[in-house]
Order: sequence, then C-alpha cells, then structure tokens
Amino acid sequence: HDKPTSAFTVAVRKVSCDCSINACFTTFFNLMKTALCTDTADCVKPVRKPFCIPKSCGWASQVSDEEFLEGVQPIFRMAACSLESRIQSVKMLCDVAQKDAHYLELPAFQPQCVQQLCELVMDETDDVRQHAVMAIAALTELDSYREAFIHSSVLPELFCLVENCQYETAQMRRTAAAILAVFSRTHPYTVRCELQHQHQFNLTSWLQHASCLLDARTRESALIVKTYLEDVSLPNNHTISANINEIDSSIPCSG
Repeated sequence: HDKPTSAFTVAVRKVSCDCSINACFTTFFNLMKTALCTDTADCVKPVRKPFCIPKSCGWASQVSDEEFLEGVQPIFRMAACSLESRIQSVKMLCDVAQKDAHYLELPAFQPQCVQQLCELVMDETDDVRQHAVMAIAALTELDSYREAFIHSSVLPELFCLVENCQYETAQMRRTAAAILAVFSRTHPYTVRCELQHQHQFNLTSWLQHASCLLDARTRESALIVKTYLEDVSLPNNHTISANINEIDSSIPCSG
C-alpha cells in the first residue's frame, strides 16, 4: 500500500502451462484490473510494453526508431521461409504487437506489418494462422491499425474463420469474432461497405447463421457483429461517399 497516493499494488504470478495463445492469464489479469481500478479512464487504456535493450546486456537504453526497424526485418524475412520459420516469425510478431505504439505506428513499419499479417492469417497451417490472429487482435487496440485491417484482405478472412470448428482452433475463432466485434462497433458502415463493394462477401448469410454458432464465446461476439451491421444500409451502386469515417463516427457506440 502506497500511503501518499492511497494506492495498492497487487502482485499476480502467471501459472505454468499458460501461454499467450490461450490468453487465460491476460483475460484474468484484465478482468481483475477492471474490478479493482478506481480510475475508469485508466482502465480502458491498453497497457503496452516499452522497447529497450535489456539490463542483462550491461545497460538499459531506449531503442531508437532505426534500431527497431532494422531489428524487425529478419522477422519479416522469416515469414517467407519454412513452416518452422513462419511459426517463429508470427510468434515474434505477437510479442511485437504488444509493444509501444510509437514504434508500431512508424510509417516504415505499419504497412509492412499489416501486409505480412494478412498473408500469415491465410497460411495453410493452423498454428501460424492462430498466432497471426492473436497479433491482429493486439494491434487492433490502436485506431490506425484498426482502420488498416478493415481496408485489407484480412477482413473477409476473419469472417470466414468464425464458424463451428474443432476444439483445437476454437481460440482462433473466438479471437477472430472478438476482433470483428470491435470493428463493427467502431466502424460499422466502413466494414459493411468493404465487404459489399470490395470483397463481394455474403454478409447476409453470415449474419443469419451467427446465432447458430455452437461455441458460446464465439457466438456472443458474432451477435455483437450482427447487432451493429444488420441495420446498416448501403447504396447498390459502387459510388461510395468520401465521408465514410464521418458516418461511422456519427453512430453512437456502447462499450
């Protein structure tokens, strides 16, 4: 207990056998923080890790933009290699995706990162796709990435991932549905516009089947998507107004 600030510090130990892909610890920690936090504005801010050279190297210093950009290039190159290299690459991107937003939003990094994850999420291997979805989920906490992914090929792919499936890939489906719930809550018009005019995706059929999903957590997120998208109407022609973002921002959001 810090008497001058009347604040408490709670120590939480991550149990063994938990990992980033199942997100059990992260989910628990976020729920506990929300329950104990008295400053609601602080609770909604994503907690991001700084980039610095570890003390084990003899000193601790902040990584420069140039050092960061140079350091991530091998990760991108590995994503184009063998299966094991792709798995290690996307795991590292999962870690990078939780770092300081300053680096993640660098113009020399963001477009390449978005493009790489769009490719990895369509990998033939579930392990690669699952980690790619987790990385996308972390990045969509940032507004700039949210908009970039909505305007990318990953949008219809995420909708396709939300389906009844085996238990082994359940977390990937749940996370994909949770990402789409965020997209639909914040940019409903843009999401529907992209699906209809850029990808010719059969959204009507998807919305009709949302309530039929067997997994409760996936179904909950899918129904949020349905709530925000089913009443959005678009013109039938391909002429879309330039003020899409203004339309999205005028729609009230809950949560």
